[in-house]
Parts: sequence; C-alpha cells; structure tokens
Amino acid sequence: MRSIFFVFYFLFSLVSYSQNLLNLNGWVAGTIDNDNFQSYNGVTNNSRIWVDGPQGTPIVAWRVQDKRMDGDDVGGFSDKIGVPINPKKMYRLSVWVKPTGPNVGKFHITTIYNQQGATMVDLKGNLVHSVASYESLPEIGKWFLAVGYIHGVDEVGAYNIGGIYDGVTGQKLKSLNDAKFLSTATSVSFSSYLATDANNPDMSVIYDFCNPRLEVVDGNEVPIASLLGKVEAKNSNYFTENVGIKTTNTQGYTLAVKGKIRSQEIKVEAENWPDFVFKHDYNLNTLKEVSSYIKQYGHLPEMPSAAIAEKNGIELGEMNKLLLKKIEELTLYIIQQDNKINEIQQKLNPDSSRSKL
Repeated sequence: MRSIFFVFYFLFSLVSYSQNLLNLNGWVAGTIDNDNFQSYNGVTNNSRIWVDGPQGTPIVAWRVQDKRMDGDDVGGFSDKIGVPINPKKMYRLSVWVKPTGPNVGKFHITTIYNQQGATMVDLKGNLVHSVASYESLPEIGKWFLAVGYIHGVDEVGAYNIGGIYDGVTGQKLKSLNDAKFLSTATSVSFSSYLATDANNPDMSVIYDFCNPRLEVVDGNEVPIASLLGKVEAKNSNYFTENVGIKTTNTQGYTLAVKGKIRSQEIKVEAENWPDFVFKHDYNLNTLKEVSSYIKQYGHLPEMPSAAIAEKNGIELGEMNKLLLKKIEELTLYIIQQDNKINEIQQKLNPDSSRSKL
C-alpha cells in the first residue's frame, strides 16, 4: 500500500524573524530557492504556482508532485535560517494543505534533533520527533488547516490542543498530539514535505501547501477562527461559533476558558431577583426545619453540595441570587429573634424603651 507522509520539520538554528515569525516576503509564484525558503529534495518535484486558496481567492501555493519517482522523499519546503525561540514559551505552527491526488498515507508534524540532541518531548515526557501525526485527510481536492503546538518547558498540566480543521466548515476533525520543549531548545525552522512509498511511486499524488505560520501563543496570535475565515469581516471581535481558550471542549458554552481570568468588572444578566423573600406571603422555613435539613444533608437548602459544586462548577448569576436569598432569609431570622427578645424584655421590664421591629 502506498503511503504519503506530510511533515512539518522544526530545525533548530539561530536566526529570528518577526511575527508571523516566518518571513513570507519572497513567497511568490514561479520562483524556488531564491528567498527565505528552500526546496526539499531538489527543484524537480517542487514549484510555486497560483491556485484557488482556502478562502476561494487566488493564492501562491507550494506544490509538490513526484515527477522523478525515485525515492520516498518527494519534495517540500523548509525555512532556510530558522527562528530563535524561548523554550519557556508556547508556540503554534500552522499550514494549509490540499491533497489533489490519491488520498492515502499520514500527516506528521515533527521536529528533528539539532547538535545539542533532542529538544522536545511528548506530553508524557518521552523524547520525540513528532509533535503530532494524523492518518489521512478525509477528502481530496479540499483545503485543510493543520495546526500543531509546542508547549513551554515549565508549563504544568499541558494537554493536546492541536488538530486538523475542515477548511469549509471550520470544524475540528481530528486532534493532534502536542509536544513540549526541553530547556535545551534554542530555535526552530519550519518545514513541510511530502513523501511516498518508493516501491509504489505515483505522479498523480499532488499536495499544495500555503500560508505557513509560526507564532508565539501569548494572546496576541491570530485566532484559529480568523485563520479559518470564521470571523465576521465587519467586526473582528465577533465569532460565529463557540470559542475555547486553552481548551477544545467548550461543552456547549459560548466561551470556555481553561485557566485563570482577570478582569476589572464582570456583568451577569439577572432575572427573578430574590426580593420576593420580603413579601408577606413568602414561606420562610423555621430555624428548626433548617437545622434538620443541615443535619441530614450537610449544606443549606437550595444550595449545591460541595461534591456537586466541585464536579460541575457554579453559575455566577444563579449563585449570587442564592447567596442574596440566604442573606435576606438570615435578615428575617434576625428580625424575628430581635422581636422575640424585645417581647421578653417588655415583659420583664415594661418601662423598657426597646421597640418592636
């Protein structure tokens, strides 16, 4: 069976660009090896041509086709010089890819060793070349966005967030395995290439690559939704789908964040505010009833137990209403107790100046 390999190579070297950290100024049609990128395995199987891009507009793509049919490594491109990195930071690489020949084989997002040895591990701590691997794209003749991540060396609790995205729907079709820098990592060089089984060469196997990106993940990187063209052009802050920050599982919420949030103010819409507690027809439990409930369940009536809160979290709006309701009920209990104390004092000392609330 023929195998096709798509590889991102991170070659560790010494020179930097600005973000997009890859310099695409010389990425133009009809030229090879005269800018910041060099062809992999010679120019015979490589070309840069105009194609219809992921958003339906013309774009320059790097095309790889096995014309020589003489080995596993067909062709591709690599960043000539490389980009210095801080191993304490997290980096994201992405590239659009479109298979226009037989749809077989594997994707790889990988790194290789530099002179210092291995420079990254998988999220279990094993030394690896691959940031991620993916069996095969689901369709030919269609653009897909491949996204991989390398986490910072000191990051605790890192988990896989890379993936393959459908260029039309924006849906994440497959999760990819991320990697993590070792402290010895110094720089990266972006490379993508296609390889086929030398025993079964096929000139109909063609891959197009475009818009390679290497970015620091610090909150200023281009959102995945923007890369996919899923952000409204009139307002770059408007997203048409649920958004996850450091998580791919939004659990149906419009915004899901795995981590801490710092803000000057958060406003939560409120309905059915519990001032009804102060109405004359409100059924206030007796303190004896509350005491009995606490002894049986270990928490206040209507409030979630510790186990439920820790498992499911709490809703800020609903919890604030419940807390206010309990404060208002507590206020009523205090008023009741004060009235009882006042009545007792009136009986013991009719001349007392205390007045009933």
